[in-house]
Amino acid sequence: MESIDLFPSGMTFAACGGNKVSLWDVRTGRELFSARNNKKVVSAVRVVNKGARFVTGSYDQYLKVYKADTFELTYQDKLPFAIGCLEAT
Repeated sequence: MESIDLFPSGMTFAACGGNKVSLWDVRTGRELFSARNNKKVVSAVRVVNKGARFVTGSYDQYLKVYKADTFELTYQDKLPFAIGCLEAT
């Protein structure tokens, strides 16, 4: 794993590693969602907006935002540099 972040409920977490990002249910240990939408390592994942969204950053320079309830990719942007980490405020 490259990065893990817990949702506010404490019952779901987001994890990334390799070119994959996943959401997991803590109670059942079941994978709720996974995507391989990057060509290089997804290095960072952060839960934002009180758990309504999660953001990923990758060495392929893409920043991606997903809706947490539908897993829909709502925004992406290619930055001029690889993304090694993310910090949410």
